[in-house]
Amino acid sequence: MTLTSAFSAHKGKKAALLKKELGARQYEEMLNTFVIENASRVLRPARPDYENVGEAVQQAINQSIAQPNEVFLLKRESNSDMYFKGGERWIFYREKLKEVDGVLVAGEPLTTLWDDLLSNNLHNEGGVDFPKSKKPEGLIKRIFELSTNKDDLVLDAFLGSGTTAAVAHKMERRYIGIERGNHAFSKCLPRLQRVIEADASGVSGSLGWQGGGGFRFCTLSEPAFDTHGRINSEVRFATLAAYVWHLETAEPGQQAFDKPLLGIHNDTAYYLLYNGILGDRCPAGGNVLTHAVLRFLNEAFPHPGPKVIYGETSLPGTMRLAADNITFKQIPYDVKMR
Repeated sequence: MTLTSAFSAHKGKKAALLKKELGARQYEEMLNTFVIENASRVLRPARPDYENVGEAVQQAINQSIAQPNEVFLLKRESNSDMYFKGGERWIFYREKLKEVDGVLVAGEPLTTLWDDLLSNNLHNEGGVDFPKSKKPEGLIKRIFELSTNKDDLVLDAFLGSGTTAAVAHKMERRYIGIERGNHAFSKCLPRLQRVIEADASGVSGSLGWQGGGGFRFCTLSEPAFDTHGRINSEVRFATLAAYVWHLETAEPGQQAFDKPLLGIHNDTAYYLLYNGILGDRCPAGGNVLTHAVLRFLNEAFPHPGPKVIYGETSLPGTMRLAADNITFKQIPYDVKMR
């Protein structure tokens, strides 16, 4: 006799008595199996929020109130169909089910204890050794299946051994992982590279993972600003240049910031005079826009369109700048934290 048929044989008995006869664990197993196998027949009535539903739903509610002994079906193209009786909606248990590892389970589980996810061979998953802090890929996979869809964006602010990112990649979720420890290089980076190369551990078998895809690994350099929002006196040219470029264009800098011309965006050229980028060109190592520096920029990095130049100060006057189609922005006042 199956659990479902055994449960059916006890129908008519009160839940408390049935639980006592069967034992709490067997009762829960039988109940769970029964409702999943009969998900299209197990339902509960619920009073809908009449004021916040569409006109079609309101009409169906009104009809069911006018004819309380009839069941009314409202078919919907983009959403699940709705059933009404006596002014209440019938919610079938099938709407609470999700498919996890090829098996239907309750999307709203009866318990938060998942004792079926074993950590066997966990130390070998992803080729990463991370004692006492590593999560099983099967656990992350279940969480994703219950709470996300393909192409959703997943954030793990403490990436650790890289399990979240590895599973997200295999399940075609977009992801952002943040890690400040050295294991970002020693564990997370190699693990994701192995995922791309068709890592066979963890949930790869159940997903049919064959490798592929890619990711971007970014690092932070020294802060461009101090705790008071002022430009860090120790900041390097490339760091401030990347910040200025993003401040002006709202685009990430892919280029090498190693010369005064940062780049051209929407026909506007952006220049930065800072931290001696022009070497021995005085005054202040080229941080000031002088007439000589302006001639050098026009000769070495010519651009016929609009130009934006950042520097400590400008000696050419507004008329000269306007004639060269230049907007001058002063450091540090025009470089501000977002």
